Formats: sequence, structure tokens, C-alpha cells
Amino acid sequence: MIAEPVDSVRRRARRALRRLSPGARALWRAAVVPSTCQVGGGALPVEPLSSAALALGGADLPAHRLEEALRRAPRAVIGRLQEGRLLLDMRTVAEEDVAPLAAAVEAAAARLESA
Repeated sequence: MIAEPVDSVRRRARRALRRLSPGARALWRAAVVPSTCQVGGGALPVEPLSSAALALGGADLPAHRLEEALRRAPRAVIGRLQEGRLLLDMRTVAEEDVAPLAAAVEAAAARLESA
């Protein structure tokens, strides 16, 4: 995944975006945005790496609420909050996980709307 070209990551992010319903895309102002992730971890991430993320955040349902709902889902989804949006970086999302990721976003959004 480290060596994957950013164009490939961006295409996967677009596939995830297309899997969201039009209602969810509008509600969460969903978009594919440039992102930077870190190679390494712990106290010393060493190399920044260009990536692409699925960005979510709406006026009616704040991104931090979606982030919490996804984190507490049966299959947790971890993203990062940045400038009022939840970023789901797609560099570490395998192709076979794109559909489950989109389904998790849809389910979390539905739970928040009904609450």
C-alpha cells in the first residue's frame, strides 16, 4: 500500500463515493479530497505520503458525530477529523473493503438521522 500510486488511491476513493446513496452524499457533503498520511507510526512517523480521502461533514449532522458513530459500529471505521470534516483516508482501504466501508457510512448516517 505504501508503493501504490496516489492516482490509484484516488480512484478507490471515487468508487467509495459512488457507492454512497445520493442522499448520503448530499447530507454529508461527501467529496474526494487530497490527503497526506504518514509512513511509520508511534512517536515517530517518518515520511509524509500523498493520498486521497473520502471527506464527510454536513451542517445538520456534524462530522464528529459521524466519526463517533463509525468508531462504535460493529466493524469500526477509523478516520480523522480535520477542518470540520471526517476524512477516511483510502490508502489503507483494500479494494474488497470499499463496499463495506460505504455500507458502514450509510448505516451510521441512518442511525444518526433517526436519533
